[in-house]
Amino acid sequence: MAVTDTERFLNALYENAGDGFIGVSYLRGKGDAPITRWFTKDHVSEMADYAMECGRQYNTCLNINPRASVLDNYHRGLSADVGEVVAFIGDYDILGPAHVQTKLPESREAVLDFLNELPFPPSFIVSSGNGIHAYWLLRQPYRIRDGTGRDYIESLLDGFEAYAIKLAHDNHGWVFDPVADLSRMLRVPGTTNFKTEERPQCEIILESSARYDPLDFEPFALSAKSSTNIDPSDEESDNDFVLMGKGSGRELIDKCPFLQHCRDDAANLSEPMWYAAITNLAMTADGQEVVHEISRPYPKYDYRETQAKYRHAVEEDKPVTCDHIKNVLCFNCGRDCGVKAPISLIRTDKRAGPQEWETPIPFDEYKLPEFPIDALPPPIADYAIALAEHTQTPVDMAGTCGLSVIALGMQGKYEIEAKPGWNEPPNLFELCIMPPSERKSPVENGMLMPVNGYEAEYNARHAAEFEMSQVRKRMLERQQKALEEQVSKGKADMSELERVVRELSEFREKKPLKLYADDITTEKLVSLMGKAEDGPQSSQPRAASSIRWPVFIPKMSTSMFCSKATLAIPYG
Repeated sequence: MAVTDTERFLNALYENAGDGFIGVSYLRGKGDAPITRWFTKDHVSEMADYAMECGRQYNTCLNINPRASVLDNYHRGLSADVGEVVAFIGDYDILGPAHVQTKLPESREAVLDFLNELPFPPSFIVSSGNGIHAYWLLRQPYRIRDGTGRDYIESLLDGFEAYAIKLAHDNHGWVFDPVADLSRMLRVPGTTNFKTEERPQCEIILESSARYDPLDFEPFALSAKSSTNIDPSDEESDNDFVLMGKGSGRELIDKCPFLQHCRDDAANLSEPMWYAAITNLAMTADGQEVVHEISRPYPKYDYRETQAKYRHAVEEDKPVTCDHIKNVLCFNCGRDCGVKAPISLIRTDKRAGPQEWETPIPFDEYKLPEFPIDALPPPIADYAIALAEHTQTPVDMAGTCGLSVIALGMQGKYEIEAKPGWNEPPNLFELCIMPPSERKSPVENGMLMPVNGYEAEYNARHAAEFEMSQVRKRMLERQQKALEEQVSKGKADMSELERVVRELSEFREKKPLKLYADDITTEKLVSLMGKAEDGPQSSQPRAASSIRWPVFIPKMSTSMFCSKATLAIPYG
């Protein structure tokens, strides 16, 4: 088949697609992860050329539905990654050495006749080499905007596929695998199928102008009750699945005809039936052992593949339901066990009644000790009591703020010796949590009044020293710059430049005293603390923040207040 046929197929498929990403994947060998390259609809020609080139050497597939965002080359994405649906699909195997299942149509013609039995003719029919792929193209891709939209389109895809599979089973006795998940990939027309020694070509055998809307498929939609899996978070199924990882897998098999079939006919079991069994057995205490036990009779059994399926089933925690086994996998056990999934057959606790919960501990019932206001020095205690009375706030808030102010005053003057050789500064970590509009700021400001007064008095008394210090620094910087230029021209001696550089490096600028910074973000705080040294700090960063952080920075120590908390953190 010519490359132009591949390109024509891709153009038809993605004619009205959005800005999603379309993956072309090839598999180097059995067991290898697919390697995927991503394209947009504007690069269909390049995509067709790439698919044809890969298809000459490897099994090459198209990830039918575009992903919402580009993924890396080793991930095709899951259903949750799909951003839009461009077509409904069907994959119908033909009896032959490529398939273990024996209940299949014997020829291509038989499948084509079956497709005529469906209510809608396909837009494309493609021979995959060992089966038939059918595509029902949508007039406009269905954009998936939220979880509700995803559930809706999945119910249509699953429902139409379940209808087709049941029709094939009822009319012909065939058993087709379900493939209608959103992230499904199918072989690219124009590539080679390397699954068997014959290496047949994948080619378009029918093309029509038929296009559809999602509404056309609504009569076939599966209800939420008949979905493939039970969601453990679903309110109805909570009690049904409270015992995950308990019970015996062998006991479960003895109680379930479907699992007995999977065990007894393991050599000929289809992949969907096998995985449906795993999703239920994986929920038992001996699930891992039993899963491998029933899988070994399969001629192509692989320990790593089976273990990966088992792990996926455990992590996903969604056992396939009896309804799906009956209506989609076409296995009717003939019983009405009254359970949603086989695993529930050994969940006896549910039948004994709902599980009793302990009475929750209320969040608003607790006992806290009273703030030990008398433990503070009398001047601080009296001031905290008066401030609390003045602001009509709990004395706890004023007392805690007072501890932060005390921590500020102690920094650099005292150390705590925990044991010989282990000294620490007197760090305090305090938190006063209050709802909005509980007068936190007036209390904080009241406690900071002595600090602000001391700062103002000190800075006024030393204002001339601060200014002369800045003047001296600027003069040294100008001397250094002038000497650098003169030395480079040979007009000055290097020793003079070295003297000025040394003097500038040793110069300590006298800065206005700043014991705390107000309205500061955590990023600014880190920067400010990095500049801190043994002298007073001059900067007062103020930045927009949802939390107000007045921060004490005495020398290399920090004490913090915030509008919802009082927090003293001497940095030490």
